[in-house]
Amino acid sequence: ASFPQSSVPHLALTQAAEVVGMACFRSGIIGHVGLDFVALREDGHLRLWAVDLNLHLTNSQASFAMFNFICRGSFDPKTGAYTVSELPEEEDRELMLDMSPTPPQPSSFQGLGEQQLQRRYYVMNDFLSHPALTTVQYSAFFNRCRLDGVCFDMHDRVGTAFNLMDSFASGVLGILCVGHSPQEAFRELANALNFIAKQVGPTDPSEHIDNMDNNFRSIHTTIKYLADKLTASAAHKNNQLT
Repeated sequence: ASFPQSSVPHLALTQAAEVVGMACFRSGIIGHVGLDFVALREDGHLRLWAVDLNLHLTNSQASFAMFNFICRGSFDPKTGAYTVSELPEEEDRELMLDMSPTPPQPSSFQGLGEQQLQRRYYVMNDFLSHPALTTVQYSAFFNRCRLDGVCFDMHDRVGTAFNLMDSFASGVLGILCVGHSPQEAFRELANALNFIAKQVGPTDPSEHIDNMDNNFRSIHTTIKYLADKLTASAAHKNNQLT
């Protein structure tokens, strides 16, 4: 999953979600609600269809909660912009020490100039499985992460964070990568997957069909392809501007 979405205008998506949310509230539904939408073009018009209603905390909501917790920023659903403040060193240290579950509210950023607000993007793989992870120890893995620079920068609020949903004995983990742009976030994830492949080795290329016990190869290949495409597209746009 990547954030923010880029398939439809953010305002249209927000308004559609609010309509469904109010209908749920009137029906007595209170709590976490997840909506799945499909965007398509019909007769030249972009249309948005709601196809599923999940009355529970979804993976997408959990991923955003983790991202919001470590970035400590503010999200505007009408524009799709997630911004973090460029804080002075003293305030930044205080923010890192105050890792309470409640992030700063949008009002906290009022009065800050555009030069003090920076956008953040993320890409998340919430279930990565590799059989060789079962042989890895936490201390050795995270020591190699530190030495190779696979980490999350709490000051700049970019980098890679691992979601340990279970012990390595289960052979699974989640990865959240944050960047200043979509291509930077995807490149960060590609680098993290390269790091894992280097530490535990690639999966057997003879296994053409991935399953829930071993999906590393297909994810690694797909993310590398997307990162290369996004980087090339961004470079092309920059060349056109110059």
